[in-house]
Amino acid sequence: MSEQNIFAEDTNRITRAWYKQEPWLAVCLACFVPVLAAIYVPVFLKMPLIVLGVFLLTISMGMLIRQLRAN
Repeated sequence: MSEQNIFAEDTNRITRAWYKQEPWLAVCLACFVPVLAAIYVPVFLKMPLIVLGVFLLTISMGMLIRQLRAN
């Protein structure tokens, strides 16, 4: 690989949005929304929102592991 191609790849990586570089991070951040919403909703909605938050966290960790194995 030539030096010019290396710089082109670095520039391309820098210009991409953070959620395109690390898609698992967007899902991980989204897991906080239902958990924070569970603070303000009635009692019967708290458990489903917490379960949804844990589910999103689990999915994001799976995405991270898959990304690490691909590299």
